[in-house]
Amino acid sequence: MFYSLLHQTRHEYSAPITENLLECRMMPRSEGAQRCLAFELQTDPRSNVLHYQDHQGNTVHHFDIPRRHDHLLITVRTIVEVVDEFPSISTLGSDAWEEIDHLTTQNDYWEDLMPSKFVQTPAALLALGKSLNVVRRADPFTLLKEINAGLKKKLEHLPGQAASPIEEVLTKKKATSQDFSHIMIALVRSLGIPARLVGGYYLWSPEKQKLADRAATHSWVEVCLPGWGWIGFDPTHATLPTLRHIRVATGRDSADVPATRGVFQGQAERKIESKVTVKELQEGPKHVFSLPAQLDHH
Repeated sequence: MFYSLLHQTRHEYSAPITENLLECRMMPRSEGAQRCLAFELQTDPRSNVLHYQDHQGNTVHHFDIPRRHDHLLITVRTIVEVVDEFPSISTLGSDAWEEIDHLTTQNDYWEDLMPSKFVQTPAALLALGKSLNVVRRADPFTLLKEINAGLKKKLEHLPGQAASPIEEVLTKKKATSQDFSHIMIALVRSLGIPARLVGGYYLWSPEKQKLADRAATHSWVEVCLPGWGWIGFDPTHATLPTLRHIRVATGRDSADVPATRGVFQGQAERKIESKVTVKELQEGPKHVFSLPAQLDHH
């Protein structure tokens, strides 16, 4: 399946600023069942966009605009291929827990096992783990599926991506996709299983007969299992990743994988608007992108 995605993020400033320094994690990863076939990032005002790869293998684009401006428009065009080659696991063997312990002692997974900024273990999380019977039992994959499905029953989904502390989320019982992911990661790490967050896109359509005609930024979870590597779980939708999930970046939690992050110099308030559109293509990258007029008005 081929998709063209257009992701525009507009920053409006209440007064002109004199410099803007940003980094972006917006380029889909090429690995497993996914390939990024074309990618372009442009800014208005224009800038010299550079990039590097961080220690997680994420591509990070960065730029500096050292002149006065009152808006910033970041336009990303990309073409991605996703193939239906997702692992088909039913159960793991009876010795899987011992294999997990061996995996974590022989390899460097400490970042994916320790607490991080948004992945903590307050009393409310321990109570949730007890209610879901999150203890080493059965086989690990079956338990992971139960956690993935159980969180959907415990929490109401809130639109948007902003993350909140786990204790606050569990008190309100309302969670964004980042919150769902942080809670599942915390529960999985408590079992001694490496877990990380994936930031990317979820493709959806109001018409069931269409695979996708819209997209939203989204977060889900990957868990490392012996013999299988990193396996995805989407607790927001109580599913495993499908052709609807586009992987962009991975990290300990959402603080590691913001789509944009930066600082500006000046006395101004900033307003951010973002929109993602997607089109399913019948073949490879021959499509010409067009900009939606509602955002591209400068």
